[in-house]
Amino acid sequence: MELKLPLVIERSGAHFARCWLPHWPSITAEGPSLSELRDDLTLMVMLGFEREAVGEAWRWQMAPHVRLKHVNVDTVARDQSDGRSYALKGRVPVLLEKWPDDEFWVATPTKAKELAFAIATPGDLDEGLAHRLRTWCLDKRVERLDEWCCEHDQRLDVLEVDTDAPTILPRHSVPLRMRKRRAKNAPKE
Repeated sequence: MELKLPLVIERSGAHFARCWLPHWPSITAEGPSLSELRDDLTLMVMLGFEREAVGEAWRWQMAPHVRLKHVNVDTVARDQSDGRSYALKGRVPVLLEKWPDDEFWVATPTKAKELAFAIATPGDLDEGLAHRLRTWCLDKRVERLDEWCCEHDQRLDVLEVDTDAPTILPRHSVPLRMRKRRAKNAPKE
């Protein structure tokens, strides 16, 4: 089964790259060689996909319409009930995805998949992201956007992986002693 997954690449220097899959934060790698990083990520995807439940395998495909946008956020999150306010500033990269039958786009900050939200058009991204960040930061008491911002440009690429599909069969064999019991209890002819 061939998988095509969105891959985010961030270069912080001429000889250093960091790559990850935005929907699977545990699949990440960094180092000097982009080709070695792709190989490492491919192996991680193969191992993760093999353990995935059959019903969840569809999540490992990329939407046909995908973009990466960098949004400059400058907003203030204010809580009217207790007077808290957080100044939220930064440049947040966001992955935009759209499936053909959907009337909306899914916007996911590349470093925080839990902040995903839906927008009607890509033009609504700036306002939608500011609203989502204000709400999230007030609920979770997050005062700064540093962990989600990027200093260097990120670019979107596609990671293609050829892997075996998940199986509905048990992942381990029946223990030997269970086989012997069945053989003893079997009716003799």
